[in-house]
Amino acid sequence: MTEVKECESLHKFFEVLLALGNYLNGTTARGGAYGFNLGSLTKMAELKSIDAKTTLLEYAVGYCQKENPKAIEFPS
Repeated sequence: MTEVKECESLHKFFEVLLALGNYLNGTTARGGAYGFNLGSLTKMAELKSIDAKTTLLEYAVGYCQKENPKAIEFPS
């Protein structure tokens, strides 16, 4: 539990997920959130793009690989 709480890369990845969720929800009641439940990760893994090939979670990982690779360097 301590590793999860102190893992900076996990925190960065969750920041990216939160930012994507806030962007998609825009100015709706769900937009502008300060956090999310871990159960929301399941929804992100199910939400498909227009071409139905990529999920939001896959997009987030790809984005991090390109823009901030340290955000997906998790301890084993």
